[in-house]
Amino acid sequence: MRKYRIATFDFATEDIYKAIREEFPSNFELITLSDGSLEDRIRIGKEADFFIAATGAIPTEVIAAAENLKMIQQQGVGFDKTDVDLATKRGIEVCITPEGTSIGVAEHVVLLILAVYKKIIKISNEMYEGKFPMWDYRTECFEINNKVTGFVGFGRIASEAAKRLQAFNSKIVFYDSYVNMSKEEQEQLNVRQVDSLDELLQISDIVSVHVPSNDETKGFVNKEFFSKMKSSAIFINTARGDLVNEKDFFEAMRSGTIMGSGIDVFPEEPLQADNEYIKLPNTVLTPHVSAGTVDALRAKINHVCENINRFINGEETQHSLNRELIKNNHGS
Repeated sequence: MRKYRIATFDFATEDIYKAIREEFPSNFELITLSDGSLEDRIRIGKEADFFIAATGAIPTEVIAAAENLKMIQQQGVGFDKTDVDLATKRGIEVCITPEGTSIGVAEHVVLLILAVYKKIIKISNEMYEGKFPMWDYRTECFEINNKVTGFVGFGRIASEAAKRLQAFNSKIVFYDSYVNMSKEEQEQLNVRQVDSLDELLQISDIVSVHVPSNDETKGFVNKEFFSKMKSSAIFINTARGDLVNEKDFFEAMRSGTIMGSGIDVFPEEPLQADNEYIKLPNTVLTPHVSAGTVDALRAKINHVCENINRFINGEETQHSLNRELIKNNHGS
């Protein structure tokens, strides 16, 4: 039985690699990075039949040098660190993995909202300092109950987050220029689609962004965006860091343009130790871990393996970004 070499482009820990290997079929062999450098990525790329990556970069140089590469399987829905155009030109299919992401990220959205509203980090830290701030922050803490949550983008993750926030009696609105939900569907889901981003920002107590990173969306969360939000509102980002203009975000937080924020993703990762985020008031930070559960990892790797096996067996893959383009380019 032939062994297929699968290169992972996430520079992870041994327990993560072990969890991935446990889900692999016997004919798959995992190749891992040594130091995460470009040279290291080129090295494993040359050895591999298939690439997998969650947030790890697959540089253009790697795809160009990968002689045996058959398919790239992203372990999520983001593919902004992969040169899909070059892969398409080389006839290499690129697929994404929606499976395993939605629940973990949806739960993390709720976690960040509660953490900001209840000042969990600040209060917990004071407890560890020997304090007991039982009364100190009561006038600064809030409930989700009766608050309006506005989702910018309403795909799988936002839909799952909306379900969970409805259990807290939050009113759900969304704006998505690519979704046209009927009145009947809105009533069934107990949500309301608004006509413009401006309207959503003006009425929402909580604003959570759920759009992909592309030329249209990069930096669209800017000074104008924040100026249209309520001064009592909070901002949540579990999507992509480069959706946000950092300078404008920092100013909005420092000036009190908005009340608080929960951030899981950043334009450049990892953050440096002296980053500006840790100096911001009423901000909760997590290190791109919204989908970071073993449950999600197993679900993702199971789908990854199934999809790679579809390719090996000559079957149609799922969630392909460029299959039709490759067919057109190669005249088949």
